[in-house]
Amino acid sequence: MIDDSATNPEYVRLSTELLKGKVLQYLFTSSTGVYYPYLKRGLDETTMPHTTMVDPKDGSESFGVQKAQCEEIVRAAFGKGSIVVRPELHCRAGRYQRPFSLLAAATREGRRDPGAGKEVRSGTDGRRP
Repeated sequence: MIDDSATNPEYVRLSTELLKGKVLQYLFTSSTGVYYPYLKRGLDETTMPHTTMVDPKDGSESFGVQKAQCEEIVRAAFGKGSIVVRPELHCRAGRYQRPFSLLAAATREGRRDPGAGKEVRSGTDGRRP
């Protein structure tokens, strides 16, 4: 099972309940937003995600906390059969975001992004300048 868009913990809970025992693995596409508000450098997969809402009016915090809660639900349901990935936000000149799969393919093949004429790059800071 590949879950590449869920942000609602209740939907993920229902999905894992439905699929447990029917699929061997559950791959959940999360986000580096689980580390919001990015208060220190060197964040990686050993850093504990931000799972408690402080400011309900902060949409970025809400997104990250919900993704972190979804991760916990998937891991609890599938244990070693759970896979959580946190792709970085990918940007290019003139556009805020491109689909991850297109950039991954271009990067893997060493191609330039033909839409921008720039090298494909990734970064963890998704804030607009």
